[in-house]
Amino acid sequence: VRGYGNEFIWSPTTCVADAKGLCKLLASDLEETGKVEIKRGEEYMKTLSHKDTFRIQLKSGEIIETKYLINSAG
Repeated sequence: VRGYGNEFIWSPTTCVADAKGLCKLLASDLEETGKVEIKRGEEYMKTLSHKDTFRIQLKSGEIIETKYLINSAG
């Protein structure tokens, strides 16, 4: 079943059978919209204070400014 948000089935005693596959599918779908950029293999250095957005400095020196930020590792 392909879906996000309220379309997932809630089961308090089980988990996603293929979490990595789900994340890859979600990332692919989001990137295909052209509205989302996913940075992979980047090292976070610090968050710079800013008004209504996140300003993130990466180890490479690049600074990313965004309204929404999802940090995932592991």
